[in-house]
Amino acid sequence: MNRHLLMLSALMMLLPGPAGAVGPADFGYGSAQLPDHRAVLVIIADYATAPVATNVAGSPEEWQQFLFGADPALSMRNYMLENSNGLFSLNPARTLPVRVAMMAADSQAGILAANPGWNSGQVDVEYFGRVVKKAIDIPGFPFAIFDTNHNGVLECPGELTLVLINGFNDGTNAAGNFPFTQQQNGGQTFTVAGSVLGVGHKCTFATIAHEFGHSLGIPWELYTGGSPNGLVNEGMTIMSQTNFGSQGVEIVNDPSKYNPGRLHFDPWSKLRFGWTRPRIVEIRTGGRFDIPIATSKKVDAPIILYDPAKGFHEYFILEYRARSGDPTQYDANFAQASLGGTTAGLVIWQVATQNDHSSFPNNWAPTDPLLSSLLVPTVGLPAYSSSILCRCPPALGVFANEPWGSGTTTPVLRWFDGASTATRLRVLPLAAGADRITVEILAEYDTWVDFSSLGIPFVPELGTVDFPYNTFFEGKENVSYGGHLWIKPGHSAETVLNLSKPMTIHAAGNPVTIGQ
Repeated sequence: MNRHLLMLSALMMLLPGPAGAVGPADFGYGSAQLPDHRAVLVIIADYATAPVATNVAGSPEEWQQFLFGADPALSMRNYMLENSNGLFSLNPARTLPVRVAMMAADSQAGILAANPGWNSGQVDVEYFGRVVKKAIDIPGFPFAIFDTNHNGVLECPGELTLVLINGFNDGTNAAGNFPFTQQQNGGQTFTVAGSVLGVGHKCTFATIAHEFGHSLGIPWELYTGGSPNGLVNEGMTIMSQTNFGSQGVEIVNDPSKYNPGRLHFDPWSKLRFGWTRPRIVEIRTGGRFDIPIATSKKVDAPIILYDPAKGFHEYFILEYRARSGDPTQYDANFAQASLGGTTAGLVIWQVATQNDHSSFPNNWAPTDPLLSSLLVPTVGLPAYSSSILCRCPPALGVFANEPWGSGTTTPVLRWFDGASTATRLRVLPLAAGADRITVEILAEYDTWVDFSSLGIPFVPELGTVDFPYNTFFEGKENVSYGGHLWIKPGHSAETVLNLSKPMTIHAAGNPVTIGQ
């Protein structure tokens, strides 16, 4: 067997077998699929006999407006509608919140006093259970209709999301998702189980939106825990840090408290929820693409960059983000954490996921030399709470928390193991206030042409050095966007046609002549 046939045989063994078209589902689209809405019941715990500091600030009407109102600056429902491209909303399960009267003995402090050996987790489970019990015993509210799978158990938050206002004695700036003891209503006609979203009445819009993200199915935080170099993804996703602006003012009585936290979900979360269907681009092909702004409500705005050799669990997502000056949009504080940096441009997310397309959990440590070099030596390997990382200028780091602005070009992208992708990204000049950007994916791969192979039978044309194309036309058409076209010594009588993409053309050795 000659050398070409031996190499062809080996190459065919490496090529993937037949497969269907690659689509968003291969990368986790809909893996945490949400329905078109979630029913939300708001419960206000009113401590008539407790100290004034634990009473809820704001009336039921104000909280209903804050969560479900028509004013975009005051509505968690509209925030979800914008993030989901109109595919998902939060709907009130009741015209106004349920208000339940709590006694001092029912507070977390009261429960701990009665059970001095309990830890805070045990106290919270009991506390939230008591609040839920009081709410479901109020006559006239048809809890059972939310049992959509008809198994006799109302599962929270999936079938009904319970939001408890002022769910903390001393945590009025905090929010979280908390399990509670399973409860039955007084008539024992239905059971409620799961977790409740507890909201301190002085925490920010961002904190509440962040916790809603967890209740919708985002399993981990998307930031580091305690790195001295800053918080990964800060200012880039609502699932990162949320302490934009001061806390401690009753949110329903201070409209300015809504503004600091208006920040979108990241495109990876939107992909899993089924809110976006990114366009799929092979990183080795490259190209020139327009990317609409994240607030445009275009479901195919983002782009997934992937390499078939890497599979579907490590890839990049590209999106265009800008700090919105439009009061009807919610990305108003995008990249707030940057100090005098760019506030509009390309955001590059590097993603590594588990088999179910969820992110890796706490203490995930990628073998990434760039990440390790950014750490203080005494810290050791990075311990991220997530494997969803924003790659920022100027060196694709993870602590700058800025987009790539107008006219910038990235260094070569690298995989988490440090291997080069041989691909850079260029942001073309961007006008202020633009609703889209144009990005060039410069895939700097080699493509080969050998005119002398013209007419040789049974030799495939793959564009490699050993199996080159035999015409200049084939070479220029198949070279990657921004790639290198290598031509072996020889002559072709072809007429050079227009070049439709950027490339670098090389004569490999002796002279090459094309045309007459």
